Amino acid sequence: ADGAEIGSFLERMGLDLAYRPARALLDDFYWQFCDDGSLRLDFALGTGCYATAVVAELVQYNDVKREREN
Repeated sequence: ADGAEIGSFLERMGLDLAYRPARALLDDFYWQFCDDGSLRLDFALGTGCYATAVVAELVQYNDVKREREN
């Protein structure tokens, strides 16, 4: 089933459809390297946006466990 069929089915089941923005604009973005070497990020997001999605775009993540298995 494609997305339209799934959406129609969910509507028929009584669920309200909601959409999230395809991109998020950060408000009040601030970053600082701390004395302990960590990075502090501060920002505000609009409704329906996830901070974890923003952080994932800002950092390079390596799955050490997966690298060890290979």
